[in-house]
Amino acid sequence: MSMLTLKRRDDWRAHLLAYLAEVKATPLNYGGHDCGVGLVARAVEAMTGVDLAAQWRGRYDSARGALRMLRDDGYADLETLGRSMLPAFHPSLGQIGDIALVRDDGLGALGIVQGERIIVMTETGLGSVDLLAAKLIFRVGDAR
Repeated sequence: MSMLTLKRRDDWRAHLLAYLAEVKATPLNYGGHDCGVGLVARAVEAMTGVDLAAQWRGRYDSARGALRMLRDDGYADLETLGRSMLPAFHPSLGQIGDIALVRDDGLGALGIVQGERIIVMTETGLGSVDLLAAKLIFRVGDAR
């Protein structure tokens, strides 16, 4: 996949907040509503109209399956995939609506920057972690 240039809608904040409110209690479902194809891709779609994950949605049903699928598609991990699509920045430069790659023990996790916090998936819905938990930020268009 080549680097994308995304443009946020004029009313992206309202679309993002409406999406997050809609899914706040939606449980984790790998391949349907997880950190990548659900939370992050749908949030980006709400802000820009572009679905970044259409080709991956429904193709796996576990974290291990997600990693296998990414590797089959030529990406070592979520960082490699993110860097192939969007510009990467240090977490201190994260803006509301950007994608955060959060450190963890396995594949990693993706979330949406909301100021000093990152909205992330939990088993039962949305949670948050500190912005400093991010390894990288992927810029989603201009946050004007």
